[in-house]
Amino acid sequence: MARRATRRIRTGPGRAGAVLAALLLPAASAATARADDTHYQNQLIGERALGMGGAFTAVATDPTASFYNPGGLAMTLSSSISASLNLYGVEHRTIEDGHVSTISGERVAVDLEATEFPTIPTTFGVLRAFGERLPDGSRRHAAAFSMLIPDQTSYSYEATVGRSGETDLDVLRLSESDRTLWVGPTYAVRVSDDLALGLSAFVAMRTFSRSYSRAVETPTEPPGERPESDYFEFFRVDTSFDTFAVLLRLGAMYRPLPDLQVGLAVGFPSILVYGDGSLSNQLGYAWFADVTEPYGDFRLESAAGLAADSFEPLDLRLGIAWKPAPETTLAFDASYHFPTFAPYERLHLSPEEEERLLYDDLFAPRVSRRGVLNMNFGFECTIAEKWPLRAGAFTNFSAAPPLTRGAAQLERIDIVGGTFSLGYHFAGFTLNFGFLGSVGWGRAQAFDISGSGDPFVERDARQELFYFFLSGAQQIVTQTLDDLIELIPVTAVPAASAEEVPPSDTPPGAAPLPLDDEVFGGGATGPLPAP
Repeated sequence: MARRATRRIRTGPGRAGAVLAALLLPAASAATARADDTHYQNQLIGERALGMGGAFTAVATDPTASFYNPGGLAMTLSSSISASLNLYGVEHRTIEDGHVSTISGERVAVDLEATEFPTIPTTFGVLRAFGERLPDGSRRHAAAFSMLIPDQTSYSYEATVGRSGETDLDVLRLSESDRTLWVGPTYAVRVSDDLALGLSAFVAMRTFSRSYSRAVETPTEPPGERPESDYFEFFRVDTSFDTFAVLLRLGAMYRPLPDLQVGLAVGFPSILVYGDGSLSNQLGYAWFADVTEPYGDFRLESAAGLAADSFEPLDLRLGIAWKPAPETTLAFDASYHFPTFAPYERLHLSPEEEERLLYDDLFAPRVSRRGVLNMNFGFECTIAEKWPLRAGAFTNFSAAPPLTRGAAQLERIDIVGGTFSLGYHFAGFTLNFGFLGSVGWGRAQAFDISGSGDPFVERDARQELFYFFLSGAQQIVTQTLDDLIELIPVTAVPAASAEEVPPSDTPPGAAPLPLDDEVFGGGATGPLPAP
């Protein structure tokens, strides 16, 4: 493992020694609930699923089934093409006393706080049902292609101790961005009227970047009218990697009773295909105590093309959906993600690279995950055939092991949340408004080399998140595209002449089957398909 800043930087003469010591106190990083190496319920994909708190394993019969339960695709009543809405929100996170400094000769600790206004972008899916028409109106087979964003976050901290030109100054900046995109096909088949099976194959692309910098200075004595310093030092570490992995998800949807459905999904461990990362260090300092002989130095060390890794363990998801009334659904999901059993390295450094490169002190290159159980609860009803109402609750517990002494580790924050949405069915589309809120509490690390004990000290950490969405107009385009997809033949049937037309499986004079409007963008709700 690469050595850290505390083991590399040398102190300069005089007062510079204290300043350099202050530079070696990186603050704890706080990953958001939306994307990290410790949470799995980071994003509730799909408008309807979000409204129901993610309790969708036994409900999904639209393109979101490729994520929640691939078997549900074969229960759909129509083909569809869809794009979800954007989510807009505000996130706030705090680590109490997360920035520790001894720049002034005394130990000072201040809170780390960050407020972000994220946007979760559109997710896309296309679903094509084909084959034999079954009694409930669905087809024997279904295929889909999806682009999903299950994880995304971006945050930035800045903390300052002191005042430039007047007191000893210590400035910390820490930012991190993490995003995962899943792209791939899904196939599902109705084995019987009451049982469907499906398989999804995704290429999971993760992009991670982190930047940490620390700047310290001591002012002239006495302070001048302009900010001037006797000593200045700047240190920066940039870490980034991209990984590509294959993920397989197997799902089953079973209807034991007309008003009851059970869903089961298995996510197999990810298979790494390719990983590439980079690590760079910058260190610069200048000493002006003796203006006749000022001195300074700047060093830049970097490495690219490093092997990188990211891993998703085996997971099981079980869901139950019950319809006590034709326009009402109650749903429950329980999911368990297995432990990683063996830690994985986010970046791999050679012995030579470990000698010349370093991480910031609270970056954890090695990740271990414990097993974790999460739950989702959902409710859905349609009032007066016009007003779809949904509500739900969910947990997003951390898979990080308990913090221990003597090493940098990922924070451990357990999150709970609730969701709500209300819509109205117009002639051509459905207008929906909804929101998601969550809170989290846990422990994170700060770094303290004041000499009073273990430099990795635990701190209380909190997260608050609120997202909202408003959708509807895009359903006009979605409905038009749905109609076009229904016109696309599954296979080309050669005709003997221009007058010969392949037979239709719709009886003459029969009204066309209604399109299923429950796509990523959401829409009308109704009873589960009857056998």
